[in-house]
Amino acid sequence: MKKETITIRDLTSTGEGVGAAGDRVVFVDKALPQEKVDISITAKKKSYSKGALLEIITPSEHRVTAPCKYFGTCGGCQLQHADSALQLEVKKNRVVQSLKRIAGIENPPVSDCVSSPDSFGYRNKITIPLLDIGGEKKIGFFKKRSHDLVSIDTCLLHIPFADVIYQKVRSILLTSDLSFYNEKEKTGHFQHLVLRTSEHENAVLIGIIGLYKPSKMLKQIAKEIFAIPHVKGVIYGHKSKASNSIYPEYEEVLEGEATLTENILSVPIEISLLSFFQVNRKCAELLYKKAYDFADVKKGDKVLDAYSGIGSFAIFLAKQGLSVTGIESFKKAVLDAKYNAKKNGASLTFIEGTVEDKVADLSGFDCVFINPPRKGVHIDVIDALGKISPKKIIYTSCDPGTLSRDIKLLMEKGYTLTSAAPFDMFPQTMHVETVACLTRDST
Repeated sequence: MKKETITIRDLTSTGEGVGAAGDRVVFVDKALPQEKVDISITAKKKSYSKGALLEIITPSEHRVTAPCKYFGTCGGCQLQHADSALQLEVKKNRVVQSLKRIAGIENPPVSDCVSSPDSFGYRNKITIPLLDIGGEKKIGFFKKRSHDLVSIDTCLLHIPFADVIYQKVRSILLTSDLSFYNEKEKTGHFQHLVLRTSEHENAVLIGIIGLYKPSKMLKQIAKEIFAIPHVKGVIYGHKSKASNSIYPEYEEVLEGEATLTENILSVPIEISLLSFFQVNRKCAELLYKKAYDFADVKKGDKVLDAYSGIGSFAIFLAKQGLSVTGIESFKKAVLDAKYNAKKNGASLTFIEGTVEDKVADLSGFDCVFINPPRKGVHIDVIDALGKISPKKIIYTSCDPGTLSRDIKLLMEKGYTLTSAAPFDMFPQTMHVETVACLTRDST
């Protein structure tokens, strides 16, 4: 197709540059705002076109050379070609525009995006597919918007010492006789490799997720992996059916231990292989501190931590002298949270169940903290919060769209968005985490 020259004005939520050719919007991978570029139109859809970047005529002042050899092929990162200043600006703008467009707030009170202490080497957990493709075993990540696997021997987002361990485990698995899953033929046993890291302990848990019971061969390989320095445990996660989910029906410790200890906000927390724990611990500490500052609670206040996970934030709140109740639907997380509370000498209540099922039976809270999954909160939770009517709601979200949707609904219940703080929890990607403070109208 013919060459077009366009100017990029923005980025999509997946990191594509946005421009226009004539009266049609064009999305272009690897192009940055304010760049003048030559493209070729590769696809025409009903309301937009896709373009391939041919040449950058006028580069952005924020363009940098991506340090990762896989950038542009691996789908894990979208912004390695942009400097930190642009990444922070783009992420703040995502939050601002979502609140304007979806929540209908003309001038959203959004502060500058808080940068991560580490822009690389921050991830304390990675999950890597294991696949047999045409008889060749591959370990890596998927290409953007595809299920094509890119073999990856190192990840620059991974905590460095843990990535060295990944490289050694990868070599062991690739040279072993273990069979990886073949999606086309529906054959093979092993589907995922998981590494969970504790910076506090300088230790790593290795998880292998697969089908059927562990074999003698797997147990022998587990011994070999366990001999790698800093590996604290090797766990096998058993699934009865092949799926893209990493969550097994049960876990078996093949070597070593099943848990790590990590510190967050000076709270020691025991975490297992698949526990929910923020992958960027240092930035999570900044985010939790902001959530606590927004709440402006005092000793003795009654607070609810919805979606409380393994209890790290709830325990921190209890240690500040607050009366804390946590709600969590995942049974193992509740057990972990109770154990962590006991370990910290913290007195608080954890309730097992979904927030939408349990929150309506509770009342009297001065502040409610909510940190839901990407899909946001259930409408029943919004209704219950309207009835419980806490003075403040502190909403932490990993998706500006669902955050804005829920804020609009809470505004209809009499709340006002007073502050929103974006955090660069996932540098080099388009993801942004946001803490929003909503205050009940006094009228």
